[in-house]
Amino acid sequence: MPKKVIKLSVQDFTFAVAAVFLVGAIIGIALLPKAGPGRAALISESSVEMGIPAVDAQGNGVLGTLYTTVRPGTGKILVNVDNILSQIDTQFSSRTAVKAAAVYMNMDPESVDVIFTLKVNATMVEGPSAGSAMAASVVLALGGAPAGRRIMMTGTIEEDGSVGNVGSIAEKAAAAKGGGAEIFIVPAGQSTDTMSRKERACESFDSVTICRINYVREKVSISSPLNMTIVEAGTLAEIMDIYRNLK
Repeated sequence: MPKKVIKLSVQDFTFAVAAVFLVGAIIGIALLPKAGPGRAALISESSVEMGIPAVDAQGNGVLGTLYTTVRPGTGKILVNVDNILSQIDTQFSSRTAVKAAAVYMNMDPESVDVIFTLKVNATMVEGPSAGSAMAASVVLALGGAPAGRRIMMTGTIEEDGSVGNVGSIAEKAAAAKGGGAEIFIVPAGQSTDTMSRKERACESFDSVTICRINYVREKVSISSPLNMTIVEAGTLAEIMDIYRNLK
């Protein structure tokens, strides 16, 4: 039985090739990962700088600087800090921060290398309390957005993006204010502080008046004496919303 030979014109052949290419392109697009909230394709190195408040050994608020560089890579994370005693704690916190940023950006953390540099004359900023700032700085670098010093923050970070409590909020807020911050982001529930207020109570007994001093503990807003906006944030997403809505 003779074989049937199908002859195609040049026009028909060109149309067939174009159709195959189009189908392949459609399938390729369908298989691409969905974009996250602010996902950015990192094609070159990007760096941001932000102010970061801390407390010194005497409990006084001080201001440092966090430099974050993100570049295409294989998941390496490097932390440069002056206090070598805190390296282990800082390294753990930095890895958690990068993972939280990757979850927020819906990206593979193994696709980038991140370098954190902390410069501050204090020992308590390294580690967990810098976590939220580290995570936010990675997101800002991936998005190509400047960080600046209008917004500063303190708080721990978890891989799911939740922000946890830290200490010395009032001291850090004062340091942030002194460094030019207009908005200070704190963990949820930490925008107030407990203060002791003296009250003088007197009672008269016949011709004798007896007075005593009572100390009343009450919650006061940390922002009141500083004339600065204090904003609570419970997640990394809420922190990034504050940046997004900044005018």
